[in-house]
Amino acid sequence: MPDPGIENHDSELNLMIENLNRLIKKNSEITTFRPVVEEIIKGSYKKSIPVPELIKLVSCDYVLSSQVMKIVNSAYFNHPGTVSTIDEAMVILGYGLFQKIVLSFALYSVYSKTEDGYSPEIVKIWNHAFITGLTIRRLSELHTNGNSGAMFSAGLLHDIGKIVLFREFGAEYLLLMEKSNQEDVKLIKLEKEYFGYDHTEVGEALLRDYNLPEEIIFMVRYHHTPENYHQKDSRYSFIKAIYLSNILAHILELKERNFQPVFKMNDFFEKNYQFSNEEIHDILNLIQYDMKEEQKYINLLGWTENE
Repeated sequence: MPDPGIENHDSELNLMIENLNRLIKKNSEITTFRPVVEEIIKGSYKKSIPVPELIKLVSCDYVLSSQVMKIVNSAYFNHPGTVSTIDEAMVILGYGLFQKIVLSFALYSVYSKTEDGYSPEIVKIWNHAFITGLTIRRLSELHTNGNSGAMFSAGLLHDIGKIVLFREFGAEYLLLMEKSNQEDVKLIKLEKEYFGYDHTEVGEALLRDYNLPEEIIFMVRYHHTPENYHQKDSRYSFIKAIYLSNILAHILELKERNFQPVFKMNDFFEKNYQFSNEEIHDILNLIQYDMKEEQKYINLLGWTENE
């Protein structure tokens, strides 16, 4: 005779999957990436996109190309004369910065676009995602052999599920976020209780719908729960990196650098990382330097400051 507990679990799981698929189908058109963004994300995972291909991709997208031209012709770069082609912009900015600007702007437009227009809550989520992207890029350069471009993409995307939930549930979701902050309860736990799925599961489903690389999908899915991933899998180090980057980004956003409230909600950190306070301060200082450098061109795009 079948175990009724197993049957109930399977029934609940199937219902969750059905509801999640319905949510993704409803929101996939709203949260659509430009074709150029999908190609850049996939290309960053493969180390790099050939320069001619990247130039062609950006040139075909009027909005992205105009933003690149706005930056490269700004007083910040102080280039003599007017830059009028994407080819010239690539030379002046350099491949890495060019790719990063295009990817950052394109994903920012996904985060910030809501039916009601500008949303401060969404921009806060974006700011955290951007800091997480800078953090994991820096960590990948310091401590791993990971691809910093792909890591940056994963950092920018790690909370994309929150955007879908915000668009679907609006004020109800904002109240849940406020409850999480006030009561020191993990947001993913509250999301699971109220909706049946959390933002990491939503993010995984959305990125699978876009057919993005598995490594990025798994980093988004397990950025809060690396303990649930197979430790012997080669991607485990990437998942630990996005987990750590998310925590460090939250610490940077606290400004006073009080580590304990953040660590208290993350048991996995104390069990798996052996950083001294001095080492954490050193890493945070490096990331803060990156933030100030990035802010120079972020301000040119009119984004909310991360300060």
